[in-house]
Amino acid sequence: MFKFNLQFFKDLSLVSILTFILLLMIEDFKPGFVVFWFDPKIIFYIFLFSFLIYLFLIIFNTKSEK
Repeated sequence: MFKFNLQFFKDLSLVSILTFILLLMIEDFKPGFVVFWFDPKIIFYIFLFSFLIYLFLIIFNTKSEK
């Protein structure tokens, strides 16, 4: 069927959470700048989605190896 790459979702979740933290740091120094140009919740939702897929694939791979 499909072969998923776990590293891709792991990297995607890592990059999205780092981007989210950086956006929050920018927002602390210049209030309203990030919210005006970009909604930080989108990055958080990308992280959450990729992290859940990553966990699902880990569980699926460990069950299939047994």
